[in-house]
Amino acid sequence: MIQALQLKKQLEPYMKEPEQKYFSQEISEAFEKFLEGNEKTFQKVNKRFAHCGSLDFHEQSDAVKEACCLDENSYVKSAKRACSDEYLHPMICGSILSELKKLGYSEKIQCFCPLSNEVCDVIPSKLCEIDESVLYMSMKKRLEEDLTIPFDLKARYLDEIKIKLMMIWPQMQEFNETSGEVLYSEFIGKRVSKRSEWFEKQLKVLEK
Repeated sequence: MIQALQLKKQLEPYMKEPEQKYFSQEISEAFEKFLEGNEKTFQKVNKRFAHCGSLDFHEQSDAVKEACCLDENSYVKSAKRACSDEYLHPMICGSILSELKKLGYSEKIQCFCPLSNEVCDVIPSKLCEIDESVLYMSMKKRLEEDLTIPFDLKARYLDEIKIKLMMIWPQMQEFNETSGEVLYSEFIGKRVSKRSEWFEKQLKVLEK
């Protein structure tokens, strides 16, 4: 359901009004048909998604995937609750924010930001794509120019940088090109700090 709604959002600028109405009707009818024999499953998935912070990383990931069957209102309501949970893995939070961004959700939601250990307000539709951000482009340039990193390892390091930036997506706008120099050293293991140790701890969870 969520993917269908996201596709509709993407295509709307290119569709005429009758086409938009037809697409909306088709999605609505498909959802009603799904609910006919799956209402209990729907409620279970919705509840599990809303409280997925209480699960381990892989169960959180499964709960987010299952939540794709939800309608937009249910998804947004449960996503808000999940993202404000301090026990939600930051990569999972980033994944949920990505889905909300694709839905074009433009209202504030509260996200727990582990680096500052506080809840912050985020507008998903206004989040800059990771690989289009000034911070990412700055760190990518540093990596390309870094002669201490073997060329054949740079692609892996770049992927790791993107993953780590996803973990701090809600707070990424707080960092600028200058602070990116410090982050770069922490991200690729040249500088050890509480922040770099936190990132490594989160990465180990992904590897299990």
